[in-house]
Amino acid sequence: MPRKVKFGPIGRGWVEHDEKKNVFVAKWQVNVPDEKRPNGCRKVWGGQHVLGPLDENCRKKGAFSSLPKAKEHWEKICDGIMNPSQSLPAHSVQLRSPAVKESYTFERYVDEIWIPIRRTSWNEATKENNEEFYFGTKLFPKWGHRLLTDMRRDEMQEWLDWLARSAKPDGTGYSKTVVQHCLNHLQAIFAHARERGYITDNVAYDLRMPKLVRDEHTPALALEDFGRLLENLPTPKDQLMARLLYYVGVRREELFGLKWKDYNGKTIRVVRQINRHFRRKSKQGNETVPPKNRLEQSTKIAELELPDDVHRDLDEYKRWCGKVSEDGFVFTSMRNTPINSNNWLNRVLKPAALHAGILKQDRDCVTGKQPKAEMSYHMFRRGILSELAAEKEDLTAIQQHARHKNLKTTLDYIKKIRKEQPAAKESLNTLSARERSTRKGHTEKKPNTQ
Repeated sequence: MPRKVKFGPIGRGWVEHDEKKNVFVAKWQVNVPDEKRPNGCRKVWGGQHVLGPLDENCRKKGAFSSLPKAKEHWEKICDGIMNPSQSLPAHSVQLRSPAVKESYTFERYVDEIWIPIRRTSWNEATKENNEEFYFGTKLFPKWGHRLLTDMRRDEMQEWLDWLARSAKPDGTGYSKTVVQHCLNHLQAIFAHARERGYITDNVAYDLRMPKLVRDEHTPALALEDFGRLLENLPTPKDQLMARLLYYVGVRREELFGLKWKDYNGKTIRVVRQINRHFRRKSKQGNETVPPKNRLEQSTKIAELELPDDVHRDLDEYKRWCGKVSEDGFVFTSMRNTPINSNNWLNRVLKPAALHAGILKQDRDCVTGKQPKAEMSYHMFRRGILSELAAEKEDLTAIQQHARHKNLKTTLDYIKKIRKEQPAAKESLNTLSARERSTRKGHTEKKPNTQ
């Protein structure tokens, strides 16, 4: 027999310090009837009450010296409401009267309240993706003018279904990643608005991913294809950069952010990455930024072992690349500045992949246009992780090689997994030796430093 639930305020709520306004605020939730729920009710935002400011010396009227003092005051208010025989403190609050703040449109709330709080935890790439892509092209055009209090759950779910089904200009739906991000943003924004008292009910809490959402197309670079790609790269310098991307698993901006002082002859330390949003001419932003999340969060520095062939090639390149400064970048352009990742992808990697037969660029029979060649830096990481899995590497070792915090992320990278056991470095040496032995006409050349 289900227990009987009492409608109204749940307990005595809680007290927290609002650092932005420097005041103590009491908040609570309430149970409201809901026939769809097994127990006939659900929790919603109840309201909040400002108790007073924080002042350690209590010079201000109604101020509190600490959080425990504010909690003690809130307990007296609750006791007075629940026991009418006691006298109520001044400025008491009626718990059954939810306090709803000024109505905001979706776009105004996101721009003025939600994004300023979240932006501090976003890196440059996340900031650009969220503000320009997800909000600028998806959420704001649809919901920007609507009041938060007027948005309905069924309308949002119908919109998510449309995104997954036929939202793109060619009549197809967006990938699972895009739809999931839009769903996450809606749920996070409404949860935040309810917590802060701008709405009384979170209508986005039970939104669901559409059933027919399209999976992301994430190609991986097989070892045989990688060998053919190396044969078609124009210089030994380009080949060395490709080897670091593939065997060591460095990300593209980490590769171009490497300095000679990060290399000790056997390993490289990932200390920085190039900031893609740095504008050299206007000097907007920083040229380098800290690297992406690492496995070892305590040291903030990842030290990566190089396969034997790769560190020998890097030593050879260091001898031939001219004047070397320990604080200088390992791979630079003709102007002695870090290589632009997009330029190297479009001018070197894609043409080499086309010549190697890895990419096909047939003309569209309807429009007559040539599609863009499908080549990305993440094909290298996905490729080597899949090869390590095929070599029966332990999944934990593969995760450490990729520097993923979550094993699920590693599993998403791997295309075909066959479980078994031990050491990643031996497998990397084996793969590197196999790739060299299958390449034809491999000769040692003096590296082109430009």
